[in-house]
Amino acid sequence: MDVKVADALYILEHQMLPRFFYDDEIDLAASVYNDPSMICKMFDDICGNEGLDNPFTEEDFSFRIYQCDPDDEKWLGAVIGFPKPDKSPLCYEMYLFFDRDGGNKGLFTLEYDLAPIRRDGKLTETECAFLCAWDKQQNHTNYGSAPADEPVDFFTHAFRVHKKSLE
Repeated sequence: MDVKVADALYILEHQMLPRFFYDDEIDLAASVYNDPSMICKMFDDICGNEGLDNPFTEEDFSFRIYQCDPDDEKWLGAVIGFPKPDKSPLCYEMYLFFDRDGGNKGLFTLEYDLAPIRRDGKLTETECAFLCAWDKQQNHTNYGSAPADEPVDFFTHAFRVHKKSLE
């Protein structure tokens, strides 16, 4: 991926979307739910401001919304999918958590990086996914990683971490 395009994705993933999510005047999840092309349009705007052509299409971004806990209808979560990252700290996905009143917000990113992993007795650089939380002040907390090719339910783990942070 071109370095300038990666920098523009970073702006979207780590600055613009978190700022909009935590803005009390904007309902980011509802806005994207009502216009699934909104994420790509936001990236178009960033590319335009940076003098770049957007190499991605609407299909390279995704948005899904879930009831987080089948036993508690209070909680909703959304997953924003991004183009496959190939540079740290670009994201595979972003997880948004909130209650049905729009409060108790939490934002997590699932970020790309390479890490040394021991497999078959050898230490090798392996593509990993790092789960990170971002608060309203854009403070960043890393909650660990797993090899990207291992089946880990990061969404559920992130939701549990978020609920525990509210206790």
